[in-house]
Amino acid sequence: MSLSPQPRHFPLRLIAGGLGLLALFAVAVVVVRTGDPGPAPEDAARVQERRTALVELHKKDAERLNTYAVVDRTTDSFQIPIARAMELVVREYASTSPRAVVSEVIPAATPEATPPPTPSAAP
Repeated sequence: MSLSPQPRHFPLRLIAGGLGLLALFAVAVVVVRTGDPGPAPEDAARVQERRTALVELHKKDAERLNTYAVVDRTTDSFQIPIARAMELVVREYASTSPRAVVSEVIPAATPEATPPPTPSAAP
């Protein structure tokens, strides 16, 4: 009987598993790098169309902010220029205290705005 150590064989499954994981990682890298190329480049005509639409939108916005108009006659709803609206708000709230303005805008912010709870009747 010999007591010499027997050579250990490296498990074939471990090598195959390591190579499989390496191959899986390589496939993932290829998929990520060649995935979605992003949006298609726009041509000059589309760029000009979008710029024209943006200019038109800005023009409409400026018109709405700076002109008078009737929104709905049945509810007496009218549009006024933003500068005039700010003047009216400042004039309306100039003589009131800031606390009164806050309580008007946010009624739940002041303790006196909420009524005290009524005690429930015990049976």
